[in-house]
Amino acid sequence: MGNDKLECMENSIKRGHGRGRCRPPKRNKSVSAPLKRVPSKKSRNGRISLWEGLLECKPEGSCAWIVGGDFNVIEDPLEHSLGAVSRPTCMQDFSEFIVDAGLIDAGYVGSKYTWTNRRIWKRLDRVLISSNWSEYFNSFKVEHLHRGSSDHCPLQISAPFLPNLVSSFRFQNMWVLHPEFLQTVRLNCNFPCSGKGMFRMVAKLKRLKDHLKWWNKEVFGNVMDKARDLESLVADAEYLFDNVPSDSNRIVLSLSKANLSLGLSKEEAFWKQKAAC
Repeated sequence: MGNDKLECMENSIKRGHGRGRCRPPKRNKSVSAPLKRVPSKKSRNGRISLWEGLLECKPEGSCAWIVGGDFNVIEDPLEHSLGAVSRPTCMQDFSEFIVDAGLIDAGYVGSKYTWTNRRIWKRLDRVLISSNWSEYFNSFKVEHLHRGSSDHCPLQISAPFLPNLVSSFRFQNMWVLHPEFLQTVRLNCNFPCSGKGMFRMVAKLKRLKDHLKWWNKEVFGNVMDKARDLESLVADAEYLFDNVPSDSNRIVLSLSKANLSLGLSKEEAFWKQKAAC
């Protein structure tokens, strides 16, 4: 995100699928926290340049900041499935950068590793936070989500959020991804309505608005919860196929991944529209 700042960080950040959620702290005042998304660098020289560039972005004073993404290097041999370190100097460079930047590992819940090529597993993706982060966020969690079709795990960041405020009705672009949406709108609009001219039009729009509020809650559902459920189904299907690589299990896995892709597309559409508000 370059030098951009996230004011009270209203979205979550997921690496991997490029989506996410992170919620603002329980504060009456606004908190501005510079966030840097780390692009992957394969060579040692490229990573050293990256570390130097990030150090230049380090905020002055007591401002909290967060750095996350694919660092493409491990910090400890235990972050490699074989416990091996083929490039100890790279690991040392990374550790020195963390100390110089005044950052600490935010920890995680979920799988121990975030990347695999199906032969080895490593923790290449992580979130680093400044040591004074707790002054702004009382609780903070990084979760390693399921890889899906990627070789990297998405990272989901969550923090305490402010009480929900009553919001006005807003058309959600993600609704059009539902196969029954257009039919729902068509049936509602064709249903008889009293009045004439613009009065009838206004009455129909109000009725449609109320119906879409109900439909969004009862039929479309919470896109984040559904995405998590679909990720669990993919994880189960992957585990089953890895242990019994039959054609039937392969079909189940493919269908699970296709449903997950659609679910993530809905979630992405939701966050894109929210970010543009």
